[in-house]
Amino acid sequence: MEVNGYIGRVLSSSDSNLVDPDLLRDASSIAEMGDSPGLDLDTLNEWRSFANHDPNPDEFLYHRLLLAQCKALAEGIPALFDPRQNYQALFLPGNLLNQDSIVRRLVKEIPEEDWQNIEVVGWLYQFYISERKDEVIGAKSKVAAADIPAATQLFTPHWIVQYMVENSLGRLWLESHPESRLREYMPYFLEAGEKRQGGEFSPLPPAPQPIIPITDQAYFDNDIVTRFIEFLRVAYSPETLTENLNFIANALTLKNGESAQERIRRYFLQEFISDHIQTYKKRPIYWLFTSGKKRAFGALLYLHRYSEDALARIRTDYVLELQVKLDGEIARAQQQLDNTTYSAAKKAATNRLKELQAQQLELRNYQAKLQTQADARINLDLDDGVAYNYTRFKGLVYEGADLKIAHLEKAAQWKRELLK
Repeated sequence: MEVNGYIGRVLSSSDSNLVDPDLLRDASSIAEMGDSPGLDLDTLNEWRSFANHDPNPDEFLYHRLLLAQCKALAEGIPALFDPRQNYQALFLPGNLLNQDSIVRRLVKEIPEEDWQNIEVVGWLYQFYISERKDEVIGAKSKVAAADIPAATQLFTPHWIVQYMVENSLGRLWLESHPESRLREYMPYFLEAGEKRQGGEFSPLPPAPQPIIPITDQAYFDNDIVTRFIEFLRVAYSPETLTENLNFIANALTLKNGESAQERIRRYFLQEFISDHIQTYKKRPIYWLFTSGKKRAFGALLYLHRYSEDALARIRTDYVLELQVKLDGEIARAQQQLDNTTYSAAKKAATNRLKELQAQQLELRNYQAKLQTQADARINLDLDDGVAYNYTRFKGLVYEGADLKIAHLEKAAQWKRELLK
């Protein structure tokens, strides 16, 4: 903050020939100006009187001045300098003016131009949590929820943020406005499958359709678990893929005998939509089109890339194809049942056959409802809001205790009144 001009020189000297911070050398001027709450000339003189009885007067006085500066910053940055918590007084180390103190090392060992780049704070944070992060990632047992942030709350450099924005919001804008010149101002934007010159980086191409199927088996090439695993492989590396999958599965809590991929699939199938609804305050931007309680079919549709033919594509590309695949699964399950003599295996085959038959029935009913809505070619106006737009797909989209259609209809009553 001081090298960027937000505050005076608290840790360093503005004179390269001097060592002591300006805060200590110019204490009288600072107190006279009254810029620091609780610091005036009378207070400063009192502190100096106390300092004369301390083995290290300058250290005593600097400690008090530094705490006064923290108090002055509390109004603007209470999360770090809240005087009610008084963390600074409790944890502020001694001997701050020594040549090997943390203050001296910050000033001497890190060039001032580095401090002028705000990202240095992030890299310092990253350094201080590095040991704990390695411990959490390398844990052989279940990771406690309180420990997960050490491995997941990492510093994000500016270029990564820029890359993410350009290849998400920027891409959406270019898809809607192909004539736009925005592409010229996005240095990190990548066309699908593009490789950077001199590097091996090849990003995952964006899904050609805003539809990601979620089923209890990997029936489709762009199945959500398949895409997720491919993302981990590309974003990190093939060498750490198994390690990363195990880490994620352990964080989600595994059942006995459940593999990492099975646990991740169960999360997407049963838990993801509720987490998403909670995150977006009951106004989800990913809509789960689902056949029902048997979870025969599910697909996430990204609201901001919705088009009038989206339902038709869900029906023809996924639901009708899944009906054929389920017929094959039912035939195989029946054959396995006919060929099994062991009671335990026969029971498992019977249960699986019943499950598949129930899913097939659910899927047939869903296909009929989906066809009716697909033929209507529903057009959405995003200005109508999530509540109103979501209710237009009643019977096709997810509804649960955390997202009730009746509540959304009530919230969208203003729009229905306008349509009368």
